[in-house]
Amino acid sequence: MILRAKFTKEGYLKYISHLDIMRLFQRAFRMANIPIAYTEGFNPHPRFSIATALSLGISSEGEYMDVELETSMPIREFIDNMNNVLPEGIRIIDGEYVNDGKSISSLIRWGFYEI
Repeated sequence: MILRAKFTKEGYLKYISHLDIMRLFQRAFRMANIPIAYTEGFNPHPRFSIATALSLGISSEGEYMDVELETSMPIREFIDNMNNVLPEGIRIIDGEYVNDGKSISSLIRWGFYEI
């Protein structure tokens, strides 16, 4: 089951690098008891990907990630559990299950920037 989630990155967290955001989500999945799937092998990692790496110092109201779950869970429960453990500035605002088999990064066609 792949859950596509939309999240924000605002406030002081706009100064956190992409790799730190990845680590933040890995910890948040564990703290929120999300049944995320892991890679197999000697050093398993959670199966999730963020669509684009946002530049350091740039805030966003609409970033996307795909999360592969072992078992399905209600989307509202996923959003609430994650938002309870995420720091202020990062919020999950929407989600949906997808079955198209396309990677999230291949679906991004354009971006809107306000300077």
